[in-house]
Amino acid sequence: MTKVISGDVNTLLIGDVEKGEVASATITGKSPNQILNLVLPKGDKGDKGDKGDIGVANCLTIGSVQEGEEANASIVGKSPNQVLNLVLPKGDKGDKGDKGDPR
Repeated sequence: MTKVISGDVNTLLIGDVEKGEVASATITGKSPNQILNLVLPKGDKGDKGDKGDIGVANCLTIGSVQEGEEANASIVGKSPNQVLNLVLPKGDKGDKGDKGDPR
């Protein structure tokens, strides 16, 4: 039988991440607010990757721009032909500007 212990949900944040010779991890603080600190050794150099296929450059065009209650953005289509659609909330009316110079 499993014993269930209830309480505050723990929050574990990433603290310091440092380079060192030996990997290690420490957790500081007390539940529910704790910080994970890491020491990581530098890894070996990896093998050279294959040359990628550049192919056709991606072409992102602006599609619809609509007024809405909350801002939203979506990208539809597949590369290289994608469309960015936006929903933007209408801002408050600005102050009247100064009269321009009629030159």
